[in-house]
Amino acid sequence: MHYKNVVINNSTYTFDVYANSTASTPDGASVYLDLDGDSGQHDYSVYFDNMKLIATTTNSMNLDEASGWTSCVTIACAGGNGGATTSLTQFVSSPAMDSNGSAKFHLGGTTGYSNARWTLPVSGIASSSTQYTFDFWAYMDSTSNNSPQALDFEFSHTVSGTKYYFAHQCDFQGTRRWRVWTGSWQTTLLGCAVFTPNSWNHFVFHTDRVGGQVHYKDVVINNTTYTFNVTTSPITGSPDGASVYLDLDGDSSQHDYDVWYDKMNLTATP
Repeated sequence: MHYKNVVINNSTYTFDVYANSTASTPDGASVYLDLDGDSGQHDYSVYFDNMKLIATTTNSMNLDEASGWTSCVTIACAGGNGGATTSLTQFVSSPAMDSNGSAKFHLGGTTGYSNARWTLPVSGIASSSTQYTFDFWAYMDSTSNNSPQALDFEFSHTVSGTKYYFAHQCDFQGTRRWRVWTGSWQTTLLGCAVFTPNSWNHFVFHTDRVGGQVHYKDVVINNTTYTFNVTTSPITGSPDGASVYLDLDGDSSQHDYDVWYDKMNLTATP
């Protein structure tokens, strides 16, 4: 069993503790609330409301290690001015967060403002899923951290021809803010800083589809929660299923850079 974290009033506190499971019958789930008395056994009451137990029923784990990543650099696919070069190196031993290594995504080229898009179709996301968590660690070294124009972290879930597309962009050199896709880039009030070089940063994006709409809820960066609360309409798409997209955007001089990703997971619940 893995105790991950607790979010209290929008602040995240990490446990990261493992424990052994125990044998038990019958199969099923239960909730327990313990009320402990003090030495004087003083009476007290506790009020609970809106209590839910949500089990993560579908997931796609360790996407940085998955086969099936494909790239494009054309204007029609990746935007920008076209002409970028890009590559992917998987199972990099250093820097890495786990024993299987990280995935290094490279952007190069000679034409300014040229981009690359990497796409991975993912399995394991049920059509009944409505709440999503996109969770990963990202790293840039001192030769790369000031070079990107922007980095995009995106995924989609298409159900019965309706595509719920969730795209987040850290706009390093333009607005220097987080932007979300609502048919075009919508700038939020949340600032987006250049990565601290030679260190891992943890990103957890929470989104959902509710009332037939795309809902950007929040992002947790290094255990601090920042709220988006932006809603937009889905689009049509095919085939049904889920995909993850990572965009690398070049600056005016198309400086080369690398981004390492590790422990990348997409999880979803009904």
